[in-house]
Amino acid sequence: MTHIPHDKPTFGQEEVDAVIRVVSHGQWSAGRETRELEAAFTGFSGRKFAVMVGSYVAAVRLSLMALGVEPGDEIILPAYCPVELPNGVLAAGAVPVTIDIDEESRQVDLDQVPWVMSDRTRAVIIPHLFGCPVEFSALKMLKLPVIEDCSHGLGSGSMGRCGDLVILSLDRESLIGGNGGAVILTDNEEFAHTVKENRSCIGLPASPLRLGDQPNDITAALARVQLRRLPEIAAARKVLADEYLEALAELEGEGLISLPLAVPGRVWRRFIIQVNDDAVQWTHRLRVLGISAFPPLLDYRNGGDKVKLYPTPVSDEAYRTLLSLPSYPGLRATEFKRIVEAVVSLAG
Repeated sequence: MTHIPHDKPTFGQEEVDAVIRVVSHGQWSAGRETRELEAAFTGFSGRKFAVMVGSYVAAVRLSLMALGVEPGDEIILPAYCPVELPNGVLAAGAVPVTIDIDEESRQVDLDQVPWVMSDRTRAVIIPHLFGCPVEFSALKMLKLPVIEDCSHGLGSGSMGRCGDLVILSLDRESLIGGNGGAVILTDNEEFAHTVKENRSCIGLPASPLRLGDQPNDITAALARVQLRRLPEIAAARKVLADEYLEALAELEGEGLISLPLAVPGRVWRRFIIQVNDDAVQWTHRLRVLGISAFPPLLDYRNGGDKVKLYPTPVSDEAYRTLLSLPSYPGLRATEFKRIVEAVVSLAG
């Protein structure tokens, strides 16, 4: 029995050639490839400025610096989100303030923002988790800056077009794969200048906020190919998601699992189901069957004494019951069948 991995990078000869090109010309950091990726992102997204930085956490921290966030300021974000988001807030000296997610969409519940606002609130971070778009135009009434995280969703609908700053991870697990790093998009020239100035510590006064976040040209070269191929890769992911939705619909009808919402504009970076018991136990059972599936996020709040916590029962349940199934363009039909049969067996 062959093992089915949870994820595989989607790449071909063009990505291989891009890496060889960078290694051959010898400029491996903050060079031509970085500039060309930044230009490609402005063209693709329609935003005026793009700045590549060294990591996902750095993208959060530098975005907050651009907004003028100071130590002790509060940043609102979902209790259910990637750990890099609160880590970036903490790295900027600010305080993460958690709100819950919506039970149906499993996206941040923005109706809760006014409940947790204080005189120290400076911004809201809104991730489009797993590629599901979040509508946040109502936040404009609160006059709070928005950092929009499009690491799982870009290139569809309004995703990436509305935030004061937009961040995108370029990690292997992200929508646009690379070898680490991130990109920040904005229409504000001053924001872009602040990020670019502070991503490097070379030739600048010592500062605990300048941590050497220069971009990597190998990642830039990979990501530029992946960005160009994004429509093709996203279309392949949607085909697979539609197949999952059809194959598992009966289980959902019987109340044995819950399936993700197939909303317009969704980008299917991951396929997440909700099980009726502990997702970690499912992980162990599926591993015995030669299938890798995991809870998509780990609870960053455990031991997080610097995070301002509010009751978030839906997030608590999400950490316990959500499970990410293998979902990538290279998944073979025989592997897909094995996964579906395993889910049906375990759910029943």
